[in-house]
Parts: sequence; structure tokens; C-alpha cells
Amino acid sequence: GAASWTQGEVVRNWVDKIAANTAFALRAWVYTEGVNTAPTTDAGKYQMVATFRNAAGNDILGGPVVFDLPQATAGTGGWVQVTTAGLGDISLPVDARSVSVTVRRGASATGSVWVDDFAFIKSDGNVLTSWHGANVDLPGDWYTYFPGFDGSVATPNWVVAKTTAEHHTGAAALEVRRIGAPLPGEEAVTITPRVAATPGQPMLLSYWVKTSGNVDPATIGQGDNNIGLTALWYDRPVGGRNGYGELGGADIRLNGEYNPQVIPLLPRQAANGWTNYAFVLNPLPNAVATEIRLRYWQTFTGSTFWDDIAVTNISGANLFNPVAGEEGPAPSGATGAAERWFRANQPNPFSDRTEIRFALPAAEAVTIEVYDLLGRRVAVLADGTPMAAAEHAVTLERGGLPSGNYLVVLRTDSHTEARQITAVR
Repeated sequence: GAASWTQGEVVRNWVDKIAANTAFALRAWVYTEGVNTAPTTDAGKYQMVATFRNAAGNDILGGPVVFDLPQATAGTGGWVQVTTAGLGDISLPVDARSVSVTVRRGASATGSVWVDDFAFIKSDGNVLTSWHGANVDLPGDWYTYFPGFDGSVATPNWVVAKTTAEHHTGAAALEVRRIGAPLPGEEAVTITPRVAATPGQPMLLSYWVKTSGNVDPATIGQGDNNIGLTALWYDRPVGGRNGYGELGGADIRLNGEYNPQVIPLLPRQAANGWTNYAFVLNPLPNAVATEIRLRYWQTFTGSTFWDDIAVTNISGANLFNPVAGEEGPAPSGATGAAERWFRANQPNPFSDRTEIRFALPAAEAVTIEVYDLLGRRVAVLADGTPMAAAEHAVTLERGGLPSGNYLVVLRTDSHTEARQITAVR
């Protein structure tokens, strides 16, 4: 065809298969405008193509299911629901452990077609199973969940989509907004693809967020009038056909309810109302991947906007709060855009003690803490201690610390920075 869009894998994460011997149809919502009418060949058609495969990757129906999208008139005049029910029920002889779906435009087709909110539905109209990325609002392998996200609710209570109304950088951001009144247990999550992780190597999570329209802004961050995220760890790089593989996770709310395995860095406020939050996450033993779920908790109201979300393996490198253009004055002699207060600690690696060296560009109260790579605080070297604008050094005594890598985190009212050090015998 002339053009196509493909979701290469439907079976991901919480969906591990499409079960055998269950009658179902493929459903989507379609909007057409200016299309050619009554085409007689595939070259003139818009079509949806679904291929079902077993665990070995073999086509289990002997060919794809091909469904023609509406072209009886030049336009549908709005969104309409379409299904493959007219082709007869789909029933698989064995479990489908992999499914791909393509929307394609024939070489001579004209006009425009929009397709969204995919699902597999049973003959009674109820959803058989929701699939990965049923909505096409988000980039790549991002996906979302909220009640009715798959079209199973006629009027969902949520908007979770790309928007140009607000943005921190670029031209757009993610908006999560509740439309109606909060319902018990209801929440919305927007989920990243899995990112490779290595136990013992900390990761930096950073994102910018802005809120508006909350009915009680003075209590944001209290209880479930909250936004934040959940970091989950997995023993496999993808879910789906090989199982989900979750090892555990950590909820992180804006009010500081942090899991002990999470090290929060100092939030940064931009003049336009956006706030940058950053955390050091420490992979659980046996973890090979992490997945971040941006959360809008049960009683939160109004809109949240999210932008510039990043998950970075920091390994043995220095860690700096990633706030481009808002670093403030650099210490004397510093060069480059990133503000670097830490100097090399001496010695490193160390066996008995090491000097943690840093430079302050202005007088501030300083807190310096040491964490192991499970996120446990093992030492406090300064606790809100007033210090002058100068070069400084504090000493870390090894004591009973086991051999291994540690994070030294420096915090002031204007700056947060971390550095990895190594203890050896």
C-alpha cells in the first residue's frame, strides 16, 4: 500500500495471550474524511490487518485477518465503531502469544482515516482482553490505563493524551485529566516502555510536571489528592508471551512518601509553573528492566501535565540534577553548562576513610548523606550545616561499611548533586 501504521506487538505486559477456543472480534473506532468510495480492489481500500502467532512465532490461522474500513461514503461524519464481526467470529486453535495489527492505505486510496481505541471483544460486546497500546495517543511503546481506556465505557471519565495546551519544552506534553467526579479506587496511569537495568547500578529518573484546576490545591500531596509515580522492576526485558516477570516496585508521591530504596533529589521550580522532580532508583536483585508508571491518584482533580521524562543508567558516573539552563552560578573555575560542586574524593576507592570535597559558589546550609545502592542511608556528614562560599571537605570514616559502591548526595536549597564512591578492603 501507499502508507501504513503497525503495532508490532499487541501481547505485552498485563496481556500474556489471546486464549484459544474463544469466539471474538477485533474492534476499533474509525473516522474517515474525503475517502474514495466503493473501492473494488485492495489498492483502493483502507484496511486493518491482524496476524495471530503461536509461541514459536508461526501464523496459527494460515494467513492474516483482513478487514475493510468504511468507504461507503466519502466520510463517516464523526467517530464510528467498526468490528470484524461481519466476517464471522475469530476462534484460535491454540493460544496466540503474539499478535500484530496494521492499518494500511492502498496505493490508489484517497482522503484520510483516523483509527483509535482497539480491543478484542466477545460476541456480547464485552471486552475479551485489553491490549498493549489500545490508544494511539502516546509515542512508541508507551501505553495507558484508566477505566474505559479500551472503549469499553461509552463516556470515559478521563482524558489521557498528548496536548499542545501546555509544554515544558518542545510543542506538546502529556495531559492526564479527570472529567467527572472521583470514583472509589479509580486512577489513571501512563506507562513507559521497559528500560534496561542492572542490579548495583543506580538509575536516575527525572520528569517535569505542572498541575491546574485542582479543587483543593492547598492539600495537593496529602493522601490520595496526589500525583507521582510507581517504579517497577522486572526479571525480563518485555512481558507478554514469556510472562509478566514483576519483582516488586516503589510508589513515589509528591508529598515525600518515598520507598526506602528511593533517594529523592531536590525539586526545582521553573518560572512558568513547571516543577522538576528527580530520584535515584536502585534496581532490585535479579532485575534486568524497570518500567515507570506516571500516576494520577484516586481523589486528585484537575489537569496534570508531564514533560521531559527520562530514565538514565548513571552507573559509576557523577550524577547531576538534569535542569538545563537553571543551574545558577558555577563554582570558581568550573566550565561547561552543568554545575559541578563535587570534586574528586581522595582516595577513591578507599579502605579506611576518604575526604569528600566540594565547592560552594555561595554561602548555604549544606546536607551531605551517604547511601548504599539499596537506597539505605548509612552516614550523615553534614545536616543543614551553614557553610561559606569556598572549597570544603568532610571525612567519611569507613567503620563497618561493607565493600561496595555508595552514593554521596549533597543538598542545599539551590542545588542537589550526587557522586558514586567505592569502599574496598
